Amino acid sequence: MATSGKLALVATLVILTGGAVALVRSRRAAHEAPPPIASEAAPAARARSTAAVNAVPGATGAPDAGPSPEAFDCTQRNAVLVTVDGTDVVAGPLCDELSLTTGLGPIVDPAALTRFARPLLEQAVDVLLIDAALAAKGRPLRDDEVDREVTRTAPRATGVELTALRRQLRRRAGLGRLIDLLGPATVTDAEVSAEYLAGSDRWGVERGPATAEGFLYGLSPRASNAEVARARGAADRVADALRAGTPGTQTAAVKNLGTITIKASGVEPELEERVGKASAGTVLDPIRTRAGWLVVRVISAGERRARPQAEVAGDIRRTLEARRRAEEETRVLRELRQHARMTYHVRW
Repeated sequence: MATSGKLALVATLVILTGGAVALVRSRRAAHEAPPPIASEAAPAARARSTAAVNAVPGATGAPDAGPSPEAFDCTQRNAVLVTVDGTDVVAGPLCDELSLTTGLGPIVDPAALTRFARPLLEQAVDVLLIDAALAAKGRPLRDDEVDREVTRTAPRATGVELTALRRQLRRRAGLGRLIDLLGPATVTDAEVSAEYLAGSDRWGVERGPATAEGFLYGLSPRASNAEVARARGAADRVADALRAGTPGTQTAAVKNLGTITIKASGVEPELEERVGKASAGTVLDPIRTRAGWLVVRVISAGERRARPQAEVAGDIRRTLEARRRAEEETRVLRELRQHARMTYHVRW
Protein backbone atom coordinates (compact mmCIF):
# COMPACT_ATOMS: atom_id res chain seq x y z
CA MET A 1 0.00 0.00 0.00
CA ALA A 2 1.39 3.43 -0.94
CA THR A 3 2.11 5.96 1.79
CA SER A 4 -0.72 8.23 0.64
CA GLY A 5 -3.08 5.26 0.76
CA LYS A 6 -2.03 4.53 4.32
CA LEU A 7 -2.65 8.12 5.36
CA ALA A 8 -6.09 8.13 3.81
CA LEU A 9 -6.99 4.79 5.39
CA VAL A 10 -5.96 5.78 8.90
CA ALA A 11 -7.50 9.23 8.65
CA THR A 12 -10.77 7.65 7.55
CA LEU A 13 -10.73 4.98 10.24
CA VAL A 14 -10.10 7.49 13.00
CA ILE A 15 -13.83 8.07 13.05
CA LEU A 16 -14.44 4.39 13.73
CA THR A 17 -14.06 2.87 17.14
CA GLY A 18 -11.22 0.64 18.35
CA GLY A 19 -8.49 -0.25 20.89
CA ALA A 20 -4.76 -0.73 21.23
CA VAL A 21 -2.83 -2.10 24.16
CA ALA A 22 0.24 -0.22 22.95
CA LEU A 23 -1.05 3.04 24.41
CA VAL A 24 -1.28 1.50 27.83
CA ARG A 25 1.37 1.08 30.48
CA SER A 26 0.29 -0.43 33.81
CA ARG A 27 1.49 1.09 37.05
CA ARG A 28 0.27 -1.75 39.17
CA ALA A 29 3.72 -3.14 39.95
CA ALA A 30 4.64 -1.72 43.33
CA HIS A 31 8.27 -1.09 42.44
CA GLU A 32 7.51 0.92 39.31
CA ALA A 33 7.94 4.67 39.57
CA PRO A 34 5.62 7.09 37.76
CA PRO A 35 6.81 7.83 34.23
CA PRO A 36 8.96 10.93 33.83
CA ILE A 37 7.17 14.00 32.58
CA ALA A 38 10.26 15.73 31.21
CA SER A 39 13.98 15.32 31.05
CA GLU A 40 16.09 17.13 33.65
CA ALA A 41 18.30 18.33 30.79
CA ALA A 42 15.47 20.17 29.07
CA PRO A 43 13.77 22.64 31.46
CA ALA A 44 11.87 24.45 28.69
CA ALA A 45 10.47 21.20 27.33
CA ARG A 46 9.67 20.09 30.89
CA ALA A 47 7.68 23.27 31.48
CA ARG A 48 5.61 22.70 28.34
CA SER A 49 4.99 19.05 29.16
CA THR A 50 4.11 19.75 32.79
CA ALA A 51 1.52 22.30 31.66
CA ALA A 52 0.10 19.86 29.15
CA VAL A 53 -0.30 17.03 31.62
CA ASN A 54 -1.21 19.12 34.66
CA ALA A 55 -3.49 16.82 36.70
CA VAL A 56 -6.80 18.63 36.96
CA PRO A 57 -9.60 16.06 36.59
CA GLY A 58 -13.08 17.33 35.82
CA ALA A 59 -15.99 16.84 38.17
CA THR A 60 -17.20 13.74 36.31
CA GLY A 61 -13.85 12.32 35.31
CA ALA A 62 -13.68 14.36 32.11
CA PRO A 63 -10.89 16.77 31.07
CA ASP A 64 -11.09 20.03 32.97
CA ALA A 65 -12.50 22.97 31.04
CA GLY A 66 -9.82 25.33 32.30
CA PRO A 67 -7.24 27.15 30.18
CA SER A 68 -5.37 25.05 27.63
CA PRO A 69 -1.57 24.79 27.62
CA GLU A 70 0.36 26.82 25.09
CA ALA A 71 1.50 23.64 23.38
CA PHE A 72 1.94 19.92 23.92
CA ASP A 73 5.42 18.44 23.69
CA CYS A 74 5.30 15.05 21.97
CA THR A 75 8.97 14.46 22.79
CA GLN A 76 7.83 13.62 26.34
CA ARG A 77 6.70 10.15 25.33
CA ASN A 78 6.16 8.79 28.84
CA ALA A 79 3.95 11.66 29.97
CA VAL A 80 0.72 10.25 31.42
CA LEU A 81 -2.41 11.62 29.76
CA VAL A 82 -5.10 9.79 31.71
CA THR A 83 -5.30 7.12 34.41
CA VAL A 84 -8.21 4.66 34.20
CA ASP A 85 -8.72 2.31 37.15
CA GLY A 86 -4.98 2.28 37.88
CA THR A 87 -3.82 1.99 34.27
CA ASP A 88 -1.99 4.87 32.58
CA VAL A 89 -2.36 5.95 28.98
CA VAL A 90 0.87 7.62 27.87
CA ALA A 91 1.63 10.12 25.13
CA GLY A 92 4.13 8.27 22.93
CA PRO A 93 1.92 6.03 20.77
CA LEU A 94 -0.75 8.71 20.51
CA CYS A 95 1.82 11.20 19.24
CA ASP A 96 3.10 8.65 16.71
CA GLU A 97 -0.41 8.31 15.36
CA LEU A 98 -0.91 12.07 15.24
CA SER A 99 2.28 12.39 13.21
CA LEU A 100 1.08 9.75 10.73
CA THR A 101 -2.50 10.91 10.30
CA THR A 102 -2.08 14.69 10.45
CA GLY A 103 1.60 15.40 9.79
CA LEU A 104 1.87 17.33 13.06
CA GLY A 105 5.34 17.93 14.41
CA PRO A 106 6.63 17.24 17.94
CA ILE A 107 5.05 20.39 19.40
CA VAL A 108 1.26 20.23 19.03
CA ASP A 109 -0.61 23.54 19.28
CA PRO A 110 -3.77 23.74 21.44
CA ALA A 111 -6.26 23.77 18.54
CA ALA A 112 -4.74 20.64 16.99
CA LEU A 113 -4.47 19.01 20.40
CA THR A 114 -8.21 19.35 20.98
CA ARG A 115 -9.28 18.52 17.45
CA PHE A 116 -7.02 15.55 16.69
CA ALA A 117 -5.53 14.21 19.91
CA ARG A 118 -8.63 14.16 22.08
CA PRO A 119 -10.64 11.68 19.92
CA LEU A 120 -7.69 9.26 19.92
CA LEU A 121 -7.28 9.52 23.68
CA GLU A 122 -10.99 8.96 24.26
CA GLN A 123 -10.85 5.85 22.04
CA ALA A 124 -8.03 4.47 24.20
CA VAL A 125 -10.09 5.15 27.34
CA ASP A 126 -13.13 3.43 25.81
CA VAL A 127 -11.06 0.34 25.01
CA LEU A 128 -9.83 -0.01 28.58
CA LEU A 129 -13.36 0.29 29.93
CA ILE A 130 -14.89 -2.08 27.36
CA ASP A 131 -12.19 -4.72 27.85
CA ALA A 132 -12.69 -4.62 31.62
CA ALA A 133 -16.47 -4.92 31.27
CA LEU A 134 -16.21 -7.90 28.91
CA ALA A 135 -13.71 -9.62 31.20
CA ALA A 136 -16.09 -9.14 34.14
CA LYS A 137 -18.84 -10.84 32.13
CA GLY A 138 -16.56 -13.74 31.18
CA ARG A 139 -16.61 -12.85 27.48
CA PRO A 140 -13.27 -11.09 26.85
CA LEU A 141 -12.32 -10.07 23.34
CA ARG A 142 -9.24 -12.08 22.39
CA ASP A 143 -6.32 -10.64 20.44
CA ASP A 144 -6.70 -13.26 17.70
CA GLU A 145 -10.29 -12.11 17.12
CA VAL A 146 -9.06 -8.57 16.59
CA ASP A 147 -6.23 -9.85 14.36
CA ARG A 148 -8.72 -11.60 12.08
CA GLU A 149 -10.70 -8.40 11.68
CA VAL A 150 -7.51 -6.45 10.98
CA THR A 151 -6.50 -8.98 8.32
CA ARG A 152 -9.91 -8.72 6.70
CA THR A 153 -9.96 -4.92 6.77
CA ALA A 154 -6.34 -3.97 5.94
CA PRO A 155 -4.06 -6.98 5.51
CA ARG A 156 -1.03 -4.85 4.62
CA ALA A 157 -1.20 -2.46 7.56
CA THR A 158 2.06 -2.15 9.53
CA GLY A 159 3.65 -0.02 12.24
CA VAL A 160 1.71 2.94 13.57
CA GLU A 161 -1.06 2.35 11.04
CA LEU A 162 -1.55 -1.17 12.39
CA THR A 163 -1.60 0.08 15.99
CA ALA A 164 -4.27 2.66 15.16
CA LEU A 165 -6.35 0.19 13.22
CA ARG A 166 -6.21 -2.41 15.99
CA ARG A 167 -7.45 0.14 18.53
CA GLN A 168 -10.31 1.26 16.32
CA LEU A 169 -11.43 -2.25 15.44
CA ARG A 170 -11.03 -3.49 19.00
CA ARG A 171 -13.28 -0.74 20.30
CA ARG A 172 -15.93 -1.42 17.68
CA ALA A 173 -15.90 -5.20 18.13
CA GLY A 174 -15.77 -5.01 21.91
CA LEU A 175 -18.61 -2.53 22.15
CA GLY A 176 -20.66 -4.64 19.75
CA ARG A 177 -20.17 -7.72 21.91
CA LEU A 178 -21.07 -5.81 25.05
CA ILE A 179 -24.32 -4.58 23.47
CA ASP A 180 -25.15 -8.10 22.25
CA LEU A 181 -24.78 -9.41 25.80
CA LEU A 182 -27.46 -6.97 26.90
CA GLY A 183 -29.95 -8.43 24.41
CA PRO A 184 -31.06 -7.69 20.84
CA ALA A 185 -32.43 -4.29 19.85
CA THR A 186 -35.96 -5.46 19.00
CA VAL A 187 -38.36 -3.23 17.08
CA THR A 188 -42.11 -3.86 17.12
CA ASP A 189 -44.55 -3.59 14.21
CA ALA A 190 -46.23 -0.70 16.01
CA GLU A 191 -42.94 1.20 16.09
CA VAL A 192 -42.46 0.56 12.37
CA SER A 193 -45.93 1.95 11.65
CA ALA A 194 -45.31 5.01 13.83
CA GLU A 195 -42.04 5.75 12.04
CA TYR A 196 -43.73 5.38 8.63
CA LEU A 197 -46.41 7.91 9.58
CA ALA A 198 -44.02 10.34 11.27
CA GLY A 199 -41.56 10.23 8.36
CA SER A 200 -44.03 10.15 5.49
CA ASP A 201 -41.89 12.43 3.33
CA ARG A 202 -38.98 10.02 3.71
CA TRP A 203 -40.67 6.63 3.68
CA GLY A 204 -43.97 7.19 1.90
CA VAL A 205 -42.59 8.86 -1.20
CA GLU A 206 -39.87 7.79 -3.58
CA ARG A 207 -38.26 10.67 -5.39
CA GLY A 208 -36.37 10.33 -8.61
CA PRO A 209 -33.04 12.15 -9.09
CA ALA A 210 -33.28 15.93 -9.03
CA THR A 211 -31.23 18.19 -11.28
CA ALA A 212 -29.94 21.67 -10.59
CA GLU A 213 -27.29 24.21 -11.49
CA GLY A 214 -24.64 24.18 -8.81
CA PHE A 215 -22.28 26.91 -7.59
CA LEU A 216 -19.74 25.92 -4.94
CA TYR A 217 -17.55 27.94 -2.62
CA GLY A 218 -15.09 25.23 -1.52
CA LEU A 219 -13.90 24.97 2.08
CA SER A 220 -11.17 22.94 3.72
CA PRO A 221 -12.24 20.65 6.60
CA ARG A 222 -9.86 22.73 8.74
CA ALA A 223 -11.45 26.06 7.79
CA SER A 224 -11.69 28.52 10.65
CA ASN A 225 -14.98 30.06 11.76
CA ALA A 226 -13.95 33.30 10.08
CA GLU A 227 -13.29 31.50 6.77
CA VAL A 228 -16.64 29.71 6.99
CA ALA A 229 -18.45 33.00 7.61
CA ARG A 230 -16.59 34.75 4.78
CA ALA A 231 -17.46 31.92 2.38
CA ARG A 232 -21.11 32.06 3.42
CA GLY A 233 -21.19 35.77 2.61
CA ALA A 234 -19.77 35.12 -0.86
CA ALA A 235 -22.28 32.33 -1.44
CA ASP A 236 -25.14 34.63 -0.37
CA ARG A 237 -24.05 37.17 -2.97
CA VAL A 238 -24.04 34.46 -5.65
CA ALA A 239 -27.58 33.44 -4.71
CA ASP A 240 -28.74 37.08 -4.82
CA ALA A 241 -27.12 37.56 -8.23
CA LEU A 242 -28.84 34.46 -9.62
CA ARG A 243 -32.23 35.63 -8.36
CA ALA A 244 -31.64 39.08 -9.87
CA GLY A 245 -30.62 37.56 -13.19
CA THR A 246 -27.10 39.05 -13.02
CA PRO A 247 -24.83 35.98 -12.66
CA GLY A 248 -21.91 38.01 -13.97
CA THR A 249 -21.57 39.54 -10.51
CA GLN A 250 -20.46 36.20 -9.06
CA THR A 251 -17.14 36.06 -7.25
CA ALA A 252 -14.26 34.19 -8.82
CA ALA A 253 -13.90 32.07 -5.68
CA VAL A 254 -17.18 30.32 -6.47
CA LYS A 255 -16.95 27.47 -8.95
CA ASN A 256 -19.76 26.90 -11.45
CA LEU A 257 -20.42 23.15 -11.33
CA GLY A 258 -22.85 23.20 -14.25
CA THR A 259 -25.79 20.80 -14.10
CA ILE A 260 -25.60 18.39 -11.18
CA THR A 261 -27.73 15.37 -10.30
CA ILE A 262 -28.92 15.01 -6.72
CA LYS A 263 -30.07 11.58 -5.59
CA ALA A 264 -31.81 10.69 -2.33
CA SER A 265 -28.79 8.79 -0.99
CA GLY A 266 -28.48 10.32 2.48
CA VAL A 267 -24.97 11.62 1.75
CA GLU A 268 -26.08 15.27 1.89
CA PRO A 269 -29.49 15.08 3.61
CA GLU A 270 -30.15 18.83 3.85
CA LEU A 271 -29.37 19.35 0.18
CA GLU A 272 -31.52 16.38 -0.86
CA GLU A 273 -34.46 17.50 1.28
CA ARG A 274 -34.45 21.14 0.22
CA VAL A 275 -34.07 20.42 -3.48
CA GLY A 276 -36.78 17.73 -3.28
CA LYS A 277 -39.27 20.24 -1.86
CA ALA A 278 -38.42 23.10 -4.24
CA SER A 279 -40.06 23.95 -7.53
CA ALA A 280 -38.24 24.36 -10.84
CA GLY A 281 -36.40 27.68 -11.15
CA THR A 282 -36.01 28.23 -7.39
CA VAL A 283 -32.64 29.52 -6.20
CA LEU A 284 -32.01 28.10 -2.74
CA ASP A 285 -30.09 29.84 0.02
CA PRO A 286 -26.55 28.45 0.47
CA ILE A 287 -26.39 24.94 1.86
CA ARG A 288 -23.40 23.79 3.90
CA THR A 289 -22.07 20.55 2.40
CA ARG A 290 -18.96 18.49 2.97
CA ALA A 291 -17.24 20.35 0.15
CA GLY A 292 -18.27 23.87 1.20
CA TRP A 293 -21.19 26.25 0.66
CA LEU A 294 -23.37 25.20 -2.27
CA VAL A 295 -25.90 27.40 -4.08
CA VAL A 296 -28.33 25.62 -6.41
CA ARG A 297 -30.91 26.73 -8.94
CA VAL A 298 -33.37 23.87 -9.23
CA ILE A 299 -34.05 22.53 -12.72
CA SER A 300 -36.20 19.56 -11.68
CA ALA A 301 -37.04 18.23 -8.22
CA GLY A 302 -37.48 14.71 -9.59
CA GLU A 303 -40.57 12.59 -10.07
CA ARG A 304 -42.41 11.25 -7.02
CA ARG A 305 -43.94 7.81 -6.47
CA ALA A 306 -45.99 6.76 -3.45
CA ARG A 307 -44.63 3.78 -1.49
CA PRO A 308 -46.88 1.70 0.78
CA GLN A 309 -45.68 0.76 4.25
CA ALA A 310 -45.30 -2.90 3.32
CA GLU A 311 -42.73 -1.96 0.68
CA VAL A 312 -40.45 -0.10 3.10
CA ALA A 313 -41.16 -1.91 6.39
CA GLY A 314 -37.86 -3.80 6.24
CA ASP A 315 -35.86 -0.64 5.66
CA ILE A 316 -37.67 1.11 8.50
CA ARG A 317 -37.04 -1.79 10.89
CA ARG A 318 -33.32 -1.87 10.08
CA THR A 319 -33.09 1.90 10.52
CA LEU A 320 -34.79 1.78 13.91
CA GLU A 321 -32.62 -1.14 15.04
CA ALA A 322 -29.46 0.74 14.06
CA ARG A 323 -30.72 3.86 15.81
CA ARG A 324 -31.53 1.92 18.98
CA ARG A 325 -28.16 0.19 18.89
CA ALA A 326 -26.37 3.53 18.57
CA GLU A 327 -28.34 4.84 21.55
CA GLU A 328 -27.39 1.75 23.54
CA GLU A 329 -23.73 2.22 22.69
CA THR A 330 -23.86 5.82 23.89
CA ARG A 331 -25.64 4.80 27.09
CA VAL A 332 -23.26 1.91 27.85
CA LEU A 333 -20.14 4.02 27.34
CA ARG A 334 -21.57 6.77 29.53
CA GLU A 335 -22.31 4.31 32.32
CA LEU A 336 -18.88 2.68 32.05
CA ARG A 337 -17.26 6.09 32.46
CA GLN A 338 -19.53 7.02 35.37
CA HIS A 339 -18.49 3.92 37.33
CA ALA A 340 -14.75 4.07 36.50
CA ARG A 341 -12.00 5.75 38.51
CA MET A 342 -10.61 8.18 35.93
CA THR A 343 -8.15 11.05 36.28
CA TYR A 344 -7.21 13.15 33.27
CA HIS A 345 -3.77 14.75 33.40
CA VAL A 346 -4.26 17.03 30.40
CA ARG A 347 -6.25 20.17 29.73
CA TRP A 348 -7.97 20.68 26.40
